[in-house]
Amino acid sequence: MPPVALHLRLTNQNTENVEIAFLLCKSELGDFAVRPEKLTIAPGQSAEPEAMTSRLGLMSGELRLAIRLRMNDKTEQKDLVLKVVTLDEPPPSTKP
Repeated sequence: MPPVALHLRLTNQNTENVEIAFLLCKSELGDFAVRPEKLTIAPGQSAEPEAMTSRLGLMSGELRLAIRLRMNDKTEQKDLVLKVVTLDEPPPSTKP
């Protein structure tokens, strides 16, 4: 199976800078160490930590990911379902 690369993009929709700390990033492929551990994002801007790679490969077209973040002094955890996108197809639209 080919390696899997996880890309995560965060967008600041607030009116002030936010500091994001990555506390947990866990999936069926294992726990990922997010680098850098902290990002500061200006209003209206987006930032991405380094891509996280696993050589285990996926058994299906999706991956469940638990991620815990601390933004300023608030901690929040979300369970995400990531869909596989191959390099030859465009990414899904982010428009609602």
